Amino acid sequence: MATNNRGYDWYARLFMDDRSLYLADKTIGWYEKHLLPFGRFVQDKWPITKDDLLAYISDCRQRNNQPSTINMYLKGLKTLCRWCKTNKYLRTNPFDQMTFHFLREKPTVPPILSQEEIRAVLEYARKIPGSGIRNYAIIMLMLDTAIRPGEMLDLKLSNVSFESDTIKVCGKMGERIVGFSPMTKRALQGYLRIRCTSPNEDVFFVQVDGRPMNKNGLHQLFFRIKHKPESNDSMGICFAIPLPQATSETGQIWMRSDGSSVIVPLL
Repeated sequence: MATNNRGYDWYARLFMDDRSLYLADKTIGWYEKHLLPFGRFVQDKWPITKDDLLAYISDCRQRNNQPSTINMYLKGLKTLCRWCKTNKYLRTNPFDQMTFHFLREKPTVPPILSQEEIRAVLEYARKIPGSGIRNYAIIMLMLDTAIRPGEMLDLKLSNVSFESDTIKVCGKMGERIVGFSPMTKRALQGYLRIRCTSPNEDVFFVQVDGRPMNKNGLHQLFFRIKHKPESNDSMGICFAIPLPQATSETGQIWMRSDGSSVIVPLL
């Protein structure tokens, strides 16, 4: 068991030294950021108790920390306490004595992109040399139907009907029929007129050399949009990437490069 001359900081650093054997430096940095403040709060006390944790939560709230921030501290502390209990540095895990382990977070609603911002994405995608018409069709289809990136990449020519203006989407939850607008129809037909012949003739979206488009190609597309020369950082849109399986009643949820999210309304 722990000796009296070893405080919280000693065990926290021992834990991080152990984890550093197989975790990335970035992860160890996360633990350091979220573990060491608690040691200063309890003045290096060991062993720690449920009352220490509750007092720390109260102190964080008084300092106006958001529930999401406090939960990050608790997540790190919970992992540390479990490790100490397993290695017999603690007789009991103080989290086992608590009726809750994390605070309830208020759900956040991402902001919605304006029509001007959506037009900026479409306009730049259309101007990319060699693949602009395809890029425009891809983004139009995703905005219009809210299909997931993987579903878009798996789309087949035989799944698209210009008679009924629908596509058959084959996703993890099975097949479904999704309609698209006349504007998207024109974009898709315009792309098909210049589409390269593919070894797999049934693949709808292909690269400039005829190979099927893949996730890497899609990410490169959005990377170029993100780093476009005339990017307006205040708009914060031209670098959003569609999240797989992320849709709402109003549109797709896209992730910005800074980690925040926005809702892209359906056309």
